[in-house]
Amino acid sequence: MSKVFLIGAGASAEAGYPITKELIYPVAHYLVEYKKNEKGRPSRLEQYLGTVYSLDEHGLESAACLWDEFVNVPSGQAPKRLPDTELMPSIMEILSVVDVAIAEQWSLGPSREGHSPSRKSRELKGNELQRVRERLVAALLTGFMQLDRTRPYHHAFELLAKSLHRDDVVVTTNWDTLLDRAICCETSAPPAYGTLGARLVDYLGHDLKQQETSESRRLYKLHGSFNWQYCPRCGNLYVNPNKIIMPVEGARLSSLDRECHCGAEMDGLVVTPSFVKRYLNVHLGNIWRGAQKALEAAREWIFVGYSLPNDDLWIRAMLLRAVVIRRGQKTPPIIHMVSHKKDLELESRYRQLFQADIQFHPAGFLSFLAQ
Repeated sequence: MSKVFLIGAGASAEAGYPITKELIYPVAHYLVEYKKNEKGRPSRLEQYLGTVYSLDEHGLESAACLWDEFVNVPSGQAPKRLPDTELMPSIMEILSVVDVAIAEQWSLGPSREGHSPSRKSRELKGNELQRVRERLVAALLTGFMQLDRTRPYHHAFELLAKSLHRDDVVVTTNWDTLLDRAICCETSAPPAYGTLGARLVDYLGHDLKQQETSESRRLYKLHGSFNWQYCPRCGNLYVNPNKIIMPVEGARLSSLDRECHCGAEMDGLVVTPSFVKRYLNVHLGNIWRGAQKALEAAREWIFVGYSLPNDDLWIRAMLLRAVVIRRGQKTPPIIHMVSHKKDLELESRYRQLFQADIQFHPAGFLSFLAQ
């Protein structure tokens, strides 16, 4: 009997990674480090946040210090959760406003230039807003690269990889590489990503001989991944199963930037937290189709650390389509919801969506796998 594991940010949080509401902290750290490297000159992202949200240096520096403590945990200690902050707007808020402004062709007027009033201000519209968005993604990427160096593995993901059968499928909304590495380590084969045919590459972009095999386990990353590169000209997708290789303009990661085999410049492929999402990429389209087909066929659906947020209308719709299809077959799935604590509001959201009996496991992912 096959299973589908749907892994959300809460599962990676058990491994010491941030959940969505904490993603503003690596942004703050990125901006503070940028200013240090540029001898006090703020980035266009900082100017945008200062202009639109009146963000000051105190808020940035406080959040950056908390992120530094979160990343650099003394050996043998578990990282503490990052506190809710009112010093900075949420990442969902920032990205949603930028996305709407780009789509609707808004202007937010001239930017504030901080301590350099003599400098010509940037008009916050069009390409300038697109560059602000690129800096946001670069900040997130830089933060996850820090985490990859300090906590590359987690026992729960190793146990999950060991428990997977050939017909099982792991579907995740996360960009990190914890699952990729755990599956590679356990099966000695790279995951099957469900795309049109990703080419596996090493850290510098050279082709790897080992591609997907009969021993590969299916890993469908609905929101893309930081270990992917995509060519917007020929459509090639390149994946490194073990390392982050995503290139982002302004991320100061020039060693990762490279040309596609067709000669075009590579892009990243991630869907960021925003109320304006797009899944038009052909590789993502195939992944979503594969995820729904797996849900239609699997005997068990196991949700781990997935809060069923309101902005994930696309995932809700995919789940409901699979439910309706299965209803015609009279074979409802067995549904498990794994969380790290008892959460009545979360349980209510799941019951309202599925209108079915759901088995809740509030003791955490590791405890669930050890049963």
